[in-house]
Amino acid sequence: MSLSKVIISTGCTSGLGHATLSLLLKQSPAPPSEPLILIVGSRSIPPLHPLPHSKNHSIHYIKLDLTDLQSVHDFAHEAKLLVPEGVGGSGIDVVFLNAGVWKQDEVEVEGTGWGEEAIVNHFSQHYLLQVLSPLLTLPRPTLPRTRIVMTTSSLQNSVRSLDSPTLADILNPLSSLSPRPTPKERYSASKFVQMTAASGWSKMLEGMVDVVAVSPGFIPTTGLNRESSVWGRFFLKWILYWAPFCSSVEQGSSCPSSVFITSPPIAFHPLPAKTHVVSLSTGAKGLLHAFTVPIPLREDVPSQPSTLPTITYLNNTGSPLAPSPLIAIGGKELVKEWSPSREEIEKWID
Repeated sequence: MSLSKVIISTGCTSGLGHATLSLLLKQSPAPPSEPLILIVGSRSIPPLHPLPHSKNHSIHYIKLDLTDLQSVHDFAHEAKLLVPEGVGGSGIDVVFLNAGVWKQDEVEVEGTGWGEEAIVNHFSQHYLLQVLSPLLTLPRPTLPRTRIVMTTSSLQNSVRSLDSPTLADILNPLSSLSPRPTPKERYSASKFVQMTAASGWSKMLEGMVDVVAVSPGFIPTTGLNRESSVWGRFFLKWILYWAPFCSSVEQGSSCPSSVFITSPPIAFHPLPAKTHVVSLSTGAKGLLHAFTVPIPLREDVPSQPSTLPTITYLNNTGSPLAPSPLIAIGGKELVKEWSPSREEIEKWID
């Protein structure tokens, strides 16, 4: 019996996430040796932009609103019912956390004390992992370890300080911070705390689950700019898109889908991230290259300080990067601050 490959995803009904799963489906052989079970969170059912139909794989859409923690809870429980266990399956292969928002205005998610950037880009997806965690650590003696893949941003590195202002002040619309943080500052802070918590997951699940963060590059056409003015959207899509430092959706999507199967994890190694527009075929070649490229183990790179979080961080070409040094400086206390327990988060629901 063929083993199914189970992928649970957020933020994959448009933009970069949609392109990533579409590319994964396109690259899958027919008939597949590992049929895919794609469990896709979507704010609308049916989704406005469904993935390409495939007779070889099963695609399930479940309602998911990441601004609503109860919706996250319900999505996780429905998703777990679709995950085969025992013969024919062994838990979840990949959790692909791609959802993200860039808000022009500060909006508090009622009952949480946090803005939408903090809830959608971090807390909701952190909570999703907590609810799914029993299936992430199931024994897989003959299978690759479960993998958590999250789309992050190099803008996290624009966070220069942990205390002036604090990350909490930036991400809390009700804070007394003046002047108020810009959309870029809020988005950057949300991606920084996402990476901070990811390092905590990586440490806690070390040896059982691989955690991979991907910075796909600046991609003006992903949909993050949906709240911008008409001129702003036009500029990003039709003018800035051609800038040499931008990445196409196809190039960005080739990196997350390649790390779904790359094993073992890449070690820390800070390299410059070079991004530019490439064609879909070039992106696909990069994906296929990642299937077989030799990857050094962490212990093979003795120059890496042990204080760095044990997380794999890649740019859009698959080259390894080092997370912000502020994460190591903040240490366990910083990780604890941005990794609330399941019980703490569920108090926001009640």
